[in-house]
Amino acid sequence: RRELAFGEGQILRLERVRESRLRLQETGAFERATIRPVPRGSGHADAEVALLETHGLARGFLDFATGTGVGVLQHRVRLRYANIAGEGIAFGGQYRWEENRPEVSLSLDWPRPFGLGAYLHVQAFRGRQAYDAGGLLRRHAHGADVRLRRVIGPRTIAELTLRTRQRTFSSQTPLAVPGRVSGIEAAIEHNLVDRHRQRLDLSARLFGSTFGADERFARGTVRVG
Repeated sequence: RRELAFGEGQILRLERVRESRLRLQETGAFERATIRPVPRGSGHADAEVALLETHGLARGFLDFATGTGVGVLQHRVRLRYANIAGEGIAFGGQYRWEENRPEVSLSLDWPRPFGLGAYLHVQAFRGRQAYDAGGLLRRHAHGADVRLRRVIGPRTIAELTLRTRQRTFSSQTPLAVPGRVSGIEAAIEHNLVDRHRQRLDLSARLFGSTFGADERFARGTVRVG
């Protein structure tokens, strides 16, 4: 109920229905969310909300076995326990054993922690990656992301992420400088078209290094898909 952008006695507007559906999807507690207005006559209507809740490791043994099998073929194992204590909290981990980029990571998803009006995602990782840069170059890195996402309209999501990375390299070159990379990334995601057979999304991201980072730079990206 707290994710609904309308209340009893209010006019049921399409924009509020879309925003409510987006909020429900952003919690991560539901695989599918549908909101349908049911006319009751005399200008009144009920809002019927149909949800397919995610819970535990998978929907069933077959789903778990299929997902695990596909992951093994991709040289990775991923476990995620969803909707802990019915609060939408999810905890997971992943181990990837690809030859050139092994990595282990842990993640936590928490919708509206401590009453905060946003959705929290925390991820920590440790891994290495090999590059062909005029010879074999290996990068070892560990770090974490702390991300907050908030629905700010029927088609728009704002995001703020704190990133930190500590990197070392097997050899130092002008393109491989060891040290800490940390900063803040702000992002906006907007849905331009959402129809039965067509969907068009736009996102823009801007990252700036701060907090005593050894590498100072800014990066902006725009994506349409």
